[in-house]
Amino acid sequence: MAPIEEHGIDCGLQRSGSIKAAATELGAEQVRAVEALAVATQDRDLITRMGEQGVVSEVGGPEVLARTLAEELVMWGDRIRSQNIEVE
Repeated sequence: MAPIEEHGIDCGLQRSGSIKAAATELGAEQVRAVEALAVATQDRDLITRMGEQGVVSEVGGPEVLARTLAEELVMWGDRIRSQNIEVE
């Protein structure tokens, strides 16, 4: 599958109206998955249950993803270095 960026898909598809446009680029199964994700991100019960398990749902575009990845890289890098973990 081609990179998501190539398709211009973001987690805010339900708000941007891009689901139908994405359908021309993606297969029907992928579109259904994106639509289901869009619905799930609005389900307060699901968000609450996920939160109880430590899962944080953050909906946004490429900027949110880039920020989250940068934060995760720093966090995990610090933890790996603090434990002196090395590649074998």
